[in-house]
Amino acid sequence: MFVPCNTVLAFLLVPAPVAVVPGEAFGADTCIRISYAASLDTLTTAMDRIVAALAPGAYRLRTGA
Repeated sequence: MFVPCNTVLAFLLVPAPVAVVPGEAFGADTCIRISYAASLDTLTTAMDRIVAALAPGAYRLRTGA
C-alpha cells in the first residue's frame, strides 16, 4: 500500500517524534530524507523511534482503529 510521503512525515511527528523531509525535492516523492548531521546516539534513537512508530499494529494501538 502506497502512502504519500507527506502523510508519513506528519505521522512520524506525533508518535516518534522524529522530523524527516519529503524526498520530492530530490526526485523521489515516495521517499523521505533523513539528515545525518547528528551524533550516532541521536541517529540510533531516531531510527528506533521510526521503527517503533511504523511497526505492524502500532497505529492501531495508538488510535484504536
